[in-house]
Amino acid sequence: MSGLIFLCPSQGDCISEHIISLTFNFFLLYFEAHRALADVQAMRNVLFCTELKDVVSCYEPLLRTALEQKRKYKAMVQTRERSKSLLLKLGTTLSGNMARKVASEGFTFADLQNLRGRFQEKEQFVQSLRAKGLSLLCCRKLAGYFSEH
Repeated sequence: MSGLIFLCPSQGDCISEHIISLTFNFFLLYFEAHRALADVQAMRNVLFCTELKDVVSCYEPLLRTALEQKRKYKAMVQTRERSKSLLLKLGTTLSGNMARKVASEGFTFADLQNLRGRFQEKEQFVQSLRAKGLSLLCCRKLAGYFSEH
C-alpha cells in the first residue's frame, strides 16, 4: 500500500491509507465507504493494478469514463446556474422547464439580449431561437419579453 501512497497523482500525497481514499486519490474513482460491494471493488482495483504499467492499461477506460462523468457534471451545474439566472432576470416570463431548456441550449440572459439586438423584427428573433431547438411558445415569450424591455 505504501507504494500506492507514493504514487497518488490526483491530490498529491495521499493523506489516508483507507482503500476508498486510495482508489479516489490514485484512480479518480469514488466508491461509497462501508458498503461491502464497493469495498470489494475498490480492493480489487488496488490489488490487481499495483504497478504503474498495469494502472495505465487497466484504468485508461475507467479514467476516460471518470473524466466524461466529470465533464457531464460540470455541464449540468453550468446549465442549472444559467437556468437560475434566467428565471431571476426574466421573472415570470418563462416556466422553470422553459428556462432549463433555454439554459441547456447554452443561452445566457446576455446571449438572448445580444441576439434580440441583431434583429429588427420580432419574428426573425423567434426564428433564430427556433433554429436552436426551442419551442415556438418559449421563443414567442422571450421575444415578447425583449420587445417590452
